[in-house]
Amino acid sequence: MRALNYIKSDLYRYTGKQNVGAFVKLYFVDAGFATQVWFRLMLLPSIFGKFAKGVSFFKQRCHGIYLGF
Repeated sequence: MRALNYIKSDLYRYTGKQNVGAFVKLYFVDAGFATQVWFRLMLLPSIFGKFAKGVSFFKQRCHGIYLGF
C-alpha cells in the first residue's frame, strides 16, 4: 500500500503526528493537503484509483492547485 505510506509521511511532514484526528483536521483545514491525499490515492491499482483521479482533478481545478499526472 504505497499510497497510504505516502499519505502517512505527508501527514507527518505537515503536522509531526500520524493519527486520525490530525488527518481529519488537516484534511478539512488545508486544501493543499486534501488535494494531495486524492493525488496519492490515484496510485491505487483498483477502481478506486480511477475514482480518485477524477476527484483529484476536480479538487485541483476548484482550488487552483495544478499537479501534473
